[in-house]
Formats: sequence, C-alpha cells, structure tokens
Amino acid sequence: MAYWPALFAIISYIVTQLSAGRSITILTPEIKCILFITTYALLLMPLSRDIGRSWEVFINELIKTSLIFIIMANVLFTEARIKTMMWLGVAIGVYLSYQSYDLNQRGVFNTLGNRVSVDVGGMFGNPNDMAIHLVIFIPIAIALGLNSHKRTIKYLCYTVVALMTYAIILTQSRGGFLGLIAVAVAIIWKFGRGHRIRLMLISSILAICFIMLAPGEYGTRFRSIFNPSLDSTGSSSEREELLKRSIIVTLRNPLGVGLGNSTTFGVRNLVTHNAYTQVSSELGWLSFGAYLIFLIVPLRFLSKIETEMNISGENSSIYLLIIGTQIGIIGYMVSSFFASVAYQWYVYYPIAFAIGFRLVYERSQP
Repeated sequence: MAYWPALFAIISYIVTQLSAGRSITILTPEIKCILFITTYALLLMPLSRDIGRSWEVFINELIKTSLIFIIMANVLFTEARIKTMMWLGVAIGVYLSYQSYDLNQRGVFNTLGNRVSVDVGGMFGNPNDMAIHLVIFIPIAIALGLNSHKRTIKYLCYTVVALMTYAIILTQSRGGFLGLIAVAVAIIWKFGRGHRIRLMLISSILAICFIMLAPGEYGTRFRSIFNPSLDSTGSSSEREELLKRSIIVTLRNPLGVGLGNSTTFGVRNLVTHNAYTQVSSELGWLSFGAYLIFLIVPLRFLSKIETEMNISGENSSIYLLIIGTQIGIIGYMVSSFFASVAYQWYVYYPIAFAIGFRLVYERSQP
C-alpha cells in the first residue's frame, strides 16, 4: 500500500515541476552522484551473484531513497521549508528517544538482552541505525536552538539534545558513540570560538569518565573497538573480520559483486556493517568514488559559504543552520563506518538541506 502514495507523490512532483516551467530536477554534483550510483546498480544487476537479492534492495531501498532525495533537493529551496524538515527530523528523534527511555525504565531490552531497541520496524528497528539518526540531528537541534530568538525554543532544543544524547547511550551503539564524539568535537570547534582549548579539555575528561563509568556493558562495548577480546558476544571480532573480507572483495572486484550482495561473502551471510565498504564491495570502485564525492561536496560548499559569511560579517539567519548541517553530515560519516546504511535515508536529509542552503545563499547574493 505504501507504493501508491509514493507513486502519487512522484507524479505530483513531476506535474508541478513541468507546470511551473522548471526542469524535472536540478543537477548538482550530489544529485549527479546519486543518479550515477542508481543507474550503475541497475545496469550491472545482471552480473550480480544474486540477482534476486539485488532487485530486492534496489526496489525496497536504493530507488526509493534516490527518488525522495532528488525531490527534497528540488523542493527545499527556501529557509522555511528546510527548517520545517529539520524540525520533523528532530521530532522523530524525540519520539525515538522517549521510546528508548521508556523501554529502559520498564526493563525491556530487545537486543542481546541488555540493549534498548525501539519496536517501530524499518530503519529505526536496529539500535545502531537509530543512533545514527540521533547523531545527525543533535547538532541540527543545537543550531535550531541557537538560531531562535525565543528563550523557550532554545531551552526546548537543548532539552531535546540531552534526551537524544541519553538515548544514544541506551542503545549502547559503538558507532553511535564515536559519531557523538565527532559531533561534540565539531560543535566545540565551530561554535566554541575563543574557548576551544578549555572546552576540549573538559569534553575529553567527561568522555573518559563516561567510558569508564558508563552503565551496563556500554563502557566495555566501547573499549572492545580497540580490544575485541573484551566483547563477550563476539560481535567486535566478527565485524573486524567482515571489514577485512569486504576490503579484499573490493580489491578483487572492481565492478562490485552486485547491489545487496555483500551477504554472499560475509560471515554467517551478514552485511559488511560499514557503509563505505558496503558500496565499494557491492557497486565497485566507480560507485565508491561517487559515494565519497556525494558526502564531501556538500561539506566543501557549506564550509565555503560559512567562510564567506565570516569574512563579509554577514549576519544571516541560515549561518548557524549551515554549521549544524555540516556537523550532522560529519557525524554520519563517522557513525556509518559501523553500519551498512549507504542506501537508507539518514544522510540524504542533511545533504538535501545542504543543497537547499546553497540555493538560498546564492539567491541572497547581489
């Protein structure tokens, strides 16, 4: 049933674009990269080790994500629209975080008997993947708070940030925690001008204390990144083996083994648990290059805009939101090293925001 509303939305979008005399899509570097990856995955599907699996991932994940991303990139061309989507992402994060808190209070641990996972299905059903969404929208929530002139909105956003941070802890996601550290460092660097060294020292002490005193097995899980023998479940060693295999498969298969086919070489038919080697092993070297460009280009453009605003002294309402978007993408780039989420929605939202902010900024220039 979900296909019909999606199809209706796509048709409505195309009709609206053509009626307004606009092309079906703008062609930014990010959109070109996604079009290349999607087309490549489809054209080389006959060469996949498991064509059925490739088609399933293409229909259920890649094509949906690509189309919605392209639509967002084309319709989010005003500050108001971008902020609306940002608030939506934050609201989803609040819902997931509250559900995590509630499950923890009731002692309901659906993953490995000691980890909270929200029973909503889809991409949020996995605690590691849910943590990625929270990592992305924590800096965006901070930016929305700093950007607001209303004290109640500011306090609301900061409360939301605390709740989402606590939810990441409850998921006991190693990738989520590393992403959170990256986000914290970026926030200090971007927002803490004049106090960076002091803030860095305080944050480092807090991070070390947290790792040592984290509730449950979270501290042990985090330390197992560097010492796999500490992981009683064996997942750390397993993921290390998956990473090695995916790198070897990447080097031996320049064209890739086929979309979604990383399970054919994974330990116990598992995915790579790494978004980068997920793309490189499944879709080959060219698609991997396109994926990296897709992630890096928006950061470079936003950084350029930020620098120009600093030099000109422009007091734009989008300045803080641009920084929050950059940090959200950085958080994803770190966290996704531990999750096969390259074809899922997570990073496509902040990158669509980045494209929108570029359009807003360009229109504001004389």
